Amino acid sequence: MQQRVDAELEMRRRQQRVEFASYRSDPATFVQDVLGTKLWDREAEILEAVRDHPKVAVVKANSIGGTFTAARVVLWWLNSFAPSKVVTTAPPPDRQIKDLLWGELRAAQRKALSRGMGLVGGEPLIMKLGISDEHWAQGFTIPLSGTKEDRIARFQGHHSPHLLFIFDEAHAIPEEIWEAADSCMSGGHWRFLILSNPLAPNGPFYQRVRGGGWHVIEISALEHPNVVAGENVIPGCVDRAKTVERIQRWSEVVDNPTADCFQVPDFLDGEQTIVEKPPLEGGEWRIPTNPLLSTKTLGKFPTIGGGLIPLAWVQRANVLWYEREGKGEGDLALGVDPAGLGENLTAVAFERGKTVEKIETLATADPMAGAGYVKAQLMRQSSGGTEAPIGAAKIEADGIGVGMIARLREQDVPVISVQAGGGAKGSDGKDLTDVSGELAFRYLRDYLWYALRDELEAGEYALPPDDDLTEEITAVMPDGYTSSGKFKLESKDRLKKRIGRSPDKGDSVAMLFAPAEKPPVRPAQAQKEISIEEYRRAGRASRLDRRRGRTR
Repeated sequence: MQQRVDAELEMRRRQQRVEFASYRSDPATFVQDVLGTKLWDREAEILEAVRDHPKVAVVKANSIGGTFTAARVVLWWLNSFAPSKVVTTAPPPDRQIKDLLWGELRAAQRKALSRGMGLVGGEPLIMKLGISDEHWAQGFTIPLSGTKEDRIARFQGHHSPHLLFIFDEAHAIPEEIWEAADSCMSGGHWRFLILSNPLAPNGPFYQRVRGGGWHVIEISALEHPNVVAGENVIPGCVDRAKTVERIQRWSEVVDNPTADCFQVPDFLDGEQTIVEKPPLEGGEWRIPTNPLLSTKTLGKFPTIGGGLIPLAWVQRANVLWYEREGKGEGDLALGVDPAGLGENLTAVAFERGKTVEKIETLATADPMAGAGYVKAQLMRQSSGGTEAPIGAAKIEADGIGVGMIARLREQDVPVISVQAGGGAKGSDGKDLTDVSGELAFRYLRDYLWYALRDELEAGEYALPPDDDLTEEITAVMPDGYTSSGKFKLESKDRLKKRIGRSPDKGDSVAMLFAPAEKPPVRPAQAQKEISIEEYRRAGRASRLDRRRGRTR
């Protein structure tokens, strides 16, 4: 009896798969009829482009449904063409492929099965669907270890009458993987779909988008139904409020638009998220002032240049952070940027080895509260039953930082006073330099930021993904050289005016690069350290700073 039932079910599945072949020319309808999902027009365009073009590149803004659509492309291909193979990959960490692309795929497969659709593969595995050695879809991770040849071998030798390759987050996939995939496209019916945010105007993804031979689709957040309608038509995707905030924060109005500019759509007229900035006007032309607007919202490769630290380096540091699962090795070091005049935000960067594990902000301008927090974080690292803190805090000696340093030293907590406005000198009195040993600096602040630049350029430093941190790091601009040939950055006041706030998180990371010993400072810039009793008598850091004529 059971054998008869199983045979009947298999016959129905085969008949259904024959019927699925009718969707070869209509993938969007397959997604709607079989998978039970309605697509918005740009998602449907991606599916139809894969149907019509051998090579399709999707350059997209954040959270517009690219990975969602790629998962539906897999199921359409696998069920419409038999036998067929689908090879999918994404850069490390593994969650990019296992949880994101294949998470979407598994959800779509299970939804279709629950609706009685006999899709190929049945109940999905973590990263594989299929019915035979010649008919399957699989997710392949890119090994972090091993040789270049080992990585190539995972992506070579895949051949089928109907072959599909998909690279998600394609900007971070190594060149050798691209070459291995290309070697499989030797004949028959094949397609290659690549998707990515346009993070930097360089690398394999950019070269293919700009080099010709690919059908390119550019998708802006300004087109998404959620942004157009002003409500969450498609849950989990980009929304209007976040889009307006990014436009207000990361662009400015221009009278004479250039090719780098964009026009605010009429449906955003009068929209305002940041109350300190004017509301948007429909039809006005604006130019990005931060590359993040181009990559996250406009879906275009950034053209803003001249910054001290390129966005691509920060993005690479974010990938490393994911690979290391946000954990470093060794003793804890804290970089502390205390609240300044008229401010109430203290930022603390937590670093182990070459990994900034996290950045926390404290809504306080109280030096006692700040000192207590720093001590508590360092004491958590103590071991062996001792009460001595492990690691050290590097604190900018300005504003409430003066009181924090004094209080921590009273308690024998390891702390380094960072005179960011002082001369860039080592404990031996010699100029601090960049890694080449050739570039000297005007102030210690200039050196700290350049040291961060050197570390990011080397490619082994990990930073947590954080929009504010990324904006601050990429916004820092060089300001030429002094008459004595020393490098200098633009003033902090100018930077604050451009981005609309103090770069607290970025400065906390820069503090981590302060020399182990406090460097001497030039008399004109020196700020004597005061006792905690004197600081308490002053009552407020701002009053004390004004009395001494200090400016940041």
